[in-house]
Parts: sequence; C-alpha cells; structure tokens
Amino acid sequence: MGKSKPMVAESGNVLIYPVGTEKAISQLEFQGKITFIVSKSSTKPIVKMAFEEMYGAKVERVNMMNAIDGRKKAYITLKPGFNVDELAGKLGII
Repeated sequence: MGKSKPMVAESGNVLIYPVGTEKAISQLEFQGKITFIVSKSSTKPIVKMAFEEMYGAKVERVNMMNAIDGRKKAYITLKPGFNVDELAGKLGII
C-alpha cells in the first residue's frame, strides 16, 4: 500500500490561469463550463476545492485532460443557477 497524499488546496498553486479561446468561451456561454490550466500534480477534488474557495461558486463536476503540449486542463462545470457571466467578467474572459 502506498501513502495517500494530503488533500490540501492552495488556490494559487492549483489554478494557473483561465483559458480564453473561442471554444472555451463557447463552452462557458452554452454549457456553463469554465476551462482552466492547472498544475500537473492537481487532482479533481483539489481543483474543485480551490475553485470554490477562490471564486465562491459551487462546482457540480470537474473533468481533466493532459494536453499534447504538456499542460493540464480542467473543465469546471458550475451548478445550475449560478451567474456564469458575472464570474467570466471577474476572470477577465469576457
């Protein structure tokens, strides 16, 4: 059995920056998903905790992928009823 990692979310070290591409903005507007580049060592629960702590928004789910260029992306789906446009304005995406 291996050692389990402590689940600590240091927001500044987990969420690096939001993605502002056309595809990411489309997902934001139509699906309520925000795309972030995250640290390579981050996990779904840590990303969820860090996002909720930093922005005060409730997260429904987190999907992650390792991109070909070596970055790790997190697709964060917000719970229904949350104002996505307001958060996008805070982040400077829209």
